[in-house]
Amino acid sequence: MLLESPRHHRARKAIAVRNGDHDTAAQADLALRAHRIAKAIKAGCDGPPLPPAVIEQLRNLLPPVRR
Repeated sequence: MLLESPRHHRARKAIAVRNGDHDTAAQADLALRAHRIAKAIKAGCDGPPLPPAVIEQLRNLLPPVRR
């Protein structure tokens, strides 16, 4: 599967919002969040461990867990 760029995710979300397709907009938003998380994790794997503040920011990017 080819990873799309953040620019592509934002463009897809903007088009979906303009067309009133809220499901596609939500999917694009989650894809953009996942891209940010993957980038931060990769940066943490290539260098020193991630600081606690960065880990907290990553947790805030994720949607809340429903139980």
